[in-house]
Amino acid sequence: MQKIFLLLIALVWAVGLWLPTPSLAANPKLEALASQIQRLQTYVEENNWQEIRAYIRGPMGETRRKLATIERELPKNQRSTFKTAASRFLDDLINLDFAALQQDSERTETAFQSLQADLDNLRQTVD
Repeated sequence: MQKIFLLLIALVWAVGLWLPTPSLAANPKLEALASQIQRLQTYVEENNWQEIRAYIRGPMGETRRKLATIERELPKNQRSTFKTAASRFLDDLINLDFAALQQDSERTETAFQSLQADLDNLRQTVD
């Protein structure tokens, strides 16, 4: 009986080595944020100032909370880097909102490109 138990433990351990480890890069909150950025890109490309601002305040209104939740879920050694990247992301989101308010297509595009780069940085920090 003890041999069967030990064999079962060894089998479970061996199978566990072959299973992919879950990655925070596939974090649902971060992937939902990526989807929102893709949707926002449509409004930026169309210079749809009102929709940009409404989308930032509406569906993306919980972004700060979502990023804080992701940060708390990270190992302590990754939190500082993530917090810095999240802060830049939020600053660029604010810059995008102000650029849309002023209906400045150049600033809007620049802010959106920075926002996309910051999203990539967020993804890299959780890898």
